[in-house]
Amino acid sequence: MLASCDRLRCDTDGNVAFPFAIALIPIVGMVGGTIASGVTDGQNIFDAQIANKKQGLWNNLSRTVTVMRSSGQVISTVQFSADVPSAFM
Repeated sequence: MLASCDRLRCDTDGNVAFPFAIALIPIVGMVGGTIASGVTDGQNIFDAQIANKKQGLWNNLSRTVTVMRSSGQVISTVQFSADVPSAFM
């Protein structure tokens, strides 16, 4: 394995793949950070909106945040469910 790495390091033919692979590491990390940030932002926005509502109107509130990246945009979707008590007269 060590010999293969030395041979790859010293080889000057087609020397584009190695620097490209090294440069790809931070790019992949940035995309992952954007998605994680979108999930956190979606949860925070939902929590801020629901905090303004009258408490006690629901039970067992749960939320799921989905983040998609498309055409340079990050889109967060929040789906939630809750038990709402109802009374009939």
